[in-house]
Amino acid sequence: TIGDIAKASDYTRATIYKYFRSKEDICLQIVLQFGRSTETQAAAMQAAITPLQKLRTWAKTGYQYGKKNPYYAEIMAYLDYRGISSDRISSQAYDTYDVVNQKYLDLLRSVFIKGQQDGSINPKLNVDMSLSQFSYTLRQIIDRSIKTAYSFSDIHPDAYFKHYLDLIMSALENSEAS
Repeated sequence: TIGDIAKASDYTRATIYKYFRSKEDICLQIVLQFGRSTETQAAAMQAAITPLQKLRTWAKTGYQYGKKNPYYAEIMAYLDYRGISSDRISSQAYDTYDVVNQKYLDLLRSVFIKGQQDGSINPKLNVDMSLSQFSYTLRQIIDRSIKTAYSFSDIHPDAYFKHYLDLIMSALENSEAS
């Protein structure tokens, strides 16, 4: 709650509300501050050669960031379930989020399309639906990998991440490509 945030930060609720409209606004501001993560992912991805390598690199870089900043994965999971409502956050934050989000969706979309064109990604997949599910699933895998509370076995987080990343990558691969 905003009260919990105020108490933890040693500010009054009034001070928190002076700068933020809601919990979602605070979360979104944090996400925007962590936009550097996607910049790092994009830079690392550009160094990879094939589209599948680029997507795998994007995922691994995101996982490394999540391990260093576990609260980021929690915030993203919260926003995934709650959504971002433009009436509950500042218009500037919403617009900035939208621009940043669109930039990286366009980048990933171009990788998916290139993969379909070169035959490495299944050409029967709908790019936008696959991109949406790739992004969402990746966030969930990162969240589950770095939280021991979700562990149902003694599998090391890195092994857990690799296993599920391999699964989603195999779903994208064009099994008919030679």
